[in-house]
Amino acid sequence: PSFTVRQALRTSAFWNISIGQALTTMLNVALVANLALMFNDYKDEGLSTQLAGRVITVYLGIWTGFQAIGGYLGDRLPKNVVIFAFNSIMAGSVLFLTRVQSVPMAYVFAVLFGIGNGGRSPSTTSIRGDYFGRKSFPMILGLSMVPLNITLIAGPLLTGLYRDAKGSFILPLEVMVALTFVGGFFFLVARKPNPPSP
Repeated sequence: PSFTVRQALRTSAFWNISIGQALTTMLNVALVANLALMFNDYKDEGLSTQLAGRVITVYLGIWTGFQAIGGYLGDRLPKNVVIFAFNSIMAGSVLFLTRVQSVPMAYVFAVLFGIGNGGRSPSTTSIRGDYFGRKSFPMILGLSMVPLNITLIAGPLLTGLYRDAKGSFILPLEVMVALTFVGGFFFLVARKPNPPSP
């Protein structure tokens, strides 16, 4: 069954998905925007801006492959559970990154981050089609992206401002990791709504 925009807005699933994606994507963008500078801050441990470029390349390669795996699992398992599982891997990888002290650990982060972020990506969009149908899908998707766009701007900006003031990325990343886990729970409790009344 297809929901109208107004019907979708009245469901808790719409708001759980919107808030969940806003909280979980903020970390992704803030991290990628600041990774090179973060690695440069730890050059005494062998990290560097050049290593950040290689880590991002590895992450993108893993991410590409796990989009297919995440899509496959999303077609066979409840999408909210798939999102929660891969989201937890992504958040855990960034928590691991805040403790990175060597080049091998940086590559372990890249693999885990690619698995988590790639695996969650297909289902975070397609869950809206499963829950609300096709009729108003573009408008429902667009409205649910409004909170996401706010956090996409705020995450990298606040992370950079904190680093400029305090000389470290660790605290804002840890806060966003916590918010990412919270966002995963918003997806997990986003149950498929009952069909709208005719």
